[in-house]
Amino acid sequence: MAATGAIISGSAALALLHHQVFSPHDLDFYVLQDGYVSLLEFVQHHGYRTEANCGIPVACEKDAAPVQRLVHLQSKKEIKIVTILAQHVVQGITNFHSSLVMNYIAWYGIVSLYPEWTLAKKGLIVKDTSKTLQCFEKYKTRGFTVDRNNTVLDDTDYEHWCEMTPDCPNTCRNLLDGYCFFVSFVDLDGDLEEFE
Repeated sequence: MAATGAIISGSAALALLHHQVFSPHDLDFYVLQDGYVSLLEFVQHHGYRTEANCGIPVACEKDAAPVQRLVHLQSKKEIKIVTILAQHVVQGITNFHSSLVMNYIAWYGIVSLYPEWTLAKKGLIVKDTSKTLQCFEKYKTRGFTVDRNNTVLDDTDYEHWCEMTPDCPNTCRNLLDGYCFFVSFVDLDGDLEEFE
């Protein structure tokens, strides 16, 4: 992951933050174009084989190429590789269906873009379609709350300042704005800014 710049996101990253709630069924890798071939070769070297291109990514559509799905020959476990067509791989996860899955695992640690909601098992719906409805139902059965209104997800004394508070969907955010949750892996010293 360090060599290719790839990150793991989706259910696997959420499961790491809520490890006793559920286990992910597969791994979703997100990588920029220049890291795709190396990541694909690495995964294939470990027993995974290409199953099929499956049209559009599961969780994000904007700034992403078709998903490469691979299945392990023996375990039948699945890995998806999504190539992000943007300047930074994290741009892909900012287009997810809800804030619940706007988390990722990098080679250096785990990052959550909306930690207060995510750690409280709450998520803001960003995209509401027939496809995402199934995802929301899946998370609800796992004990998560999802809503279209960010003020509903917060405490009753919450004061919303549009385009200013970190959980407002209209606020311009970035990885180094001080509102992200970051835990580095063991034996790695540094903050998110140093790694990014």
